[in-house]
Amino acid sequence: MAAAAAAAGPRLMQQRLTLQRRPLAAATVRPLTLVQQRMVLVRAAAGPGSVSFTGRAGRATFAANTAAGDSAGAAAPEPSPAAAPAAKPASKPRLPGLDSLRFFLIAYIAVGHFVAFATRDPFILKLFSQVNVWVGPFFVLSGYVAGYTATELGKYAASPRVKPEAAYTVARVAGYYPLFILVQVVFGAMFAFADVTYNGPVSTVAHALMSVTLTQAWFPAHAEIW
Repeated sequence: MAAAAAAAGPRLMQQRLTLQRRPLAAATVRPLTLVQQRMVLVRAAAGPGSVSFTGRAGRATFAANTAAGDSAGAAAPEPSPAAAPAAKPASKPRLPGLDSLRFFLIAYIAVGHFVAFATRDPFILKLFSQVNVWVGPFFVLSGYVAGYTATELGKYAASPRVKPEAAYTVARVAGYYPLFILVQVVFGAMFAFADVTYNGPVSTVAHALMSVTLTQAWFPAHAEIW
């Protein structure tokens, strides 16, 4: 037996070398089984130095890992479609034409208050001193803009920005009242001097209270004081 095994050894080695030298085209290529395909994928994903799945213990480990992966893949929920972004509420278009018109109106009014200090030409004085004519359109446009910004777009309803009403009113007044008081302080002495000279001290005090409290518009005969 020992002699037969020793004689068969070189023959088996020769057959193995012959098979290794056989051209690739002549070799029979068998398709991989499902288990072999999964072993190839697992080894490729694990990279060099990964654990081998050969042998009984390796095949059992591979089968357990494969079953766990299949169950995890089956239990994975379908990705839900991305929620559509909430539509932004339509914003009111800006009215640049009204802004430009209000600018030219207030510019004319400002020039009309001081044009007498710049020239004595009667034509220019008459041209730029018609302040009363231009104050009316300015107030009308300002009221329209205030109503436009305080209502809903396309509706006859108040905008949520005007509620609570008291806070909205205070915010609107506080937007210009500090500047108004500053002008009164700077030019108050001049206003008082002219008022005392032509109307007397009692009327001057009454006009000062009307001006500070912004109530002069309720008295048409005194609407243009200070």
